[in-house]
Parts: sequence; structure tokens; C-alpha cells
Amino acid sequence: MALASNASKDVRAMKTMDISAISTLTHSLESLEQADNHLLVLGNILQATLEPQTILELFAREASAILPIRSLSFSSPHYHMAYDFGVKTRHSCQYTMELKGEPLGTITLTKEKRFSKAELSLLENLLCILIYPLRNAFLYRQALQEAKKDALTGLNNRAALDETLLREVKLAQRHDDKTLSLIVLDIDHFKNINDTHGHATGDCLIRACADIIQTSIRSIDFAFRYGGEEYVIVLSDTNLKGAKKVAERIRKTVATNESYCYGKAITMTVSLGVATLQADDNDKSLFLRADKALYQAKHSGRNCTVVV
Repeated sequence: MALASNASKDVRAMKTMDISAISTLTHSLESLEQADNHLLVLGNILQATLEPQTILELFAREASAILPIRSLSFSSPHYHMAYDFGVKTRHSCQYTMELKGEPLGTITLTKEKRFSKAELSLLENLLCILIYPLRNAFLYRQALQEAKKDALTGLNNRAALDETLLREVKLAQRHDDKTLSLIVLDIDHFKNINDTHGHATGDCLIRACADIIQTSIRSIDFAFRYGGEEYVIVLSDTNLKGAKKVAERIRKTVATNESYCYGKAITMTVSLGVATLQADDNDKSLFLRADKALYQAKHSGRNCTVVV
């Protein structure tokens, strides 16, 4: 475990919590025993959750009850997270947090007056208590995210689709000006591809199709490998016309590009079904309508898009 202190810098704010409302600017510890009690309590509190933001909020609250801290900023490029609590003031200290050589992030704290040596020493003890619960929370979140990823393509998996589609449908239904569309597609004649070129080549084409899908949608959209050679795309705030445009872009890109798998250039096509959320839809009915449109596309000669 390592804490490296250096000059402070600004960290991108994701949320603000008023630490000054929790604690006053003057603090005192009556005895070393009192400090030990604070450290013990802090350890127990931080172990009660596996949500990184909550852990940092709790740490900020408890630390500000011991020291006159006005703000806490945390940034972790490794885990793609950044949080900011309180209002930054003039004097700051910053620590780089590492555990067994693994970078966790950088934490910056500020107060009205310069940090004394005694305050820095106590703060470092507090950070030593923070580092293990924070690392555990990061690992837990990472495991949850990986559980919702398809190992072959890197897209979200079917379990993630169920959760995402339900959430996006409810969100769209709460706002009259929001629309939601769904694309279901699969690779045409995929069994023939496997039989002719082998399953390794089939996997290569599944990855290639996933890459085309990913580069054809916006950052606010969601792509999933539903199973086998089938994919689902959730298009946020997109009407039927816009969804068809995305579907056609994917179809044409797949059909006009060769995929190189194990030294062979192979072409493939996809069929797509498109549906937009209606007033009487739920997540299941929306999916069934898009899936039915895909079925129609498969029976209309393939390499086409059907809209319902």
C-alpha cells in the first residue's frame, strides 16, 4: 500500500456534496484515544457498502468530522471514475493511492488554512483505512460490468439487454418527447459459413459484425450480442425513420466490406428488423415486434431491413 503526496490539481466534478454543512471549521481531538475511536468507527462505516461513490461520500463526511476539510476530489483514470464533494478552498494536499503496485486514483483535500504536520499525519492514517474498502468496491463494480459483457465480441450480453431495455422503455414512457427504437439483426446463412469455413472463422465474423455495429451507433445507444449470430441495438431518443437509417447503414457496411479471417477474405450479409416504441408497448412487446420484423426480413430474401 502506498500514499504519495504531491501538489494539488483540479479533478473533474461528477457530484457535489456540501461538507461545510456537516462540520464546522474548528476541530479538536481531546486525546489519542479519541482519534483511535474515530479510526475504528471509520473502518466499520466504510466496510458497509461496495459502492465507490458512497464510500467516498462517507469518508468525506467522517474525515470532515475530525479535520476541518472543506472539499474532497477523487479521480481514477484506471477505473474511469471521478467524484467531487464540497467546495474547493485555497489550501490543499493531494495523495496518489496505490495498493500492491496497482493504481487506485488520486485524492485531493482542501481546507481554509494550511495543513499542519499533525493534520497530515492523521489524514494519512485515515487514507490508509479508505484504501482497502475503495479497492474492494472498484473490483466489485468491475466484476459486475464484466458479467454483463459478451466475452467474444465485447458487446453487452443478453442479461444486460433485459436490464437496459426495461430501463429505457420506462424512461421513454415518462417523457412525451422521448422516443425509443429497437433493431434486431443476425448474420445471414451463418450455419453455412460455419460448415464451409469452420467455427473459428464463424467467431471471427461474429466479432467483425459486432465491430461494425459499434462504430455505426452513437455513444448514447446500446449494442448487445443476443446469442449466436444475433444482435440487438437499443436506440435512445430515435424515431422509426432514424432507426431505419441506422439499420440500413449497418446493412450496407456489412455487405460491402470483406472480413479477413485466418488469411481468407469473406463477405457476409445481415437481415434486420426495426420497431419503435408504441403507447401500448412494454419491453417485451417492443422486442417481439422487432424480432418479428427480422423474421420477415429473413423470409424476404435476406440482406434487407424490415420496419414495423
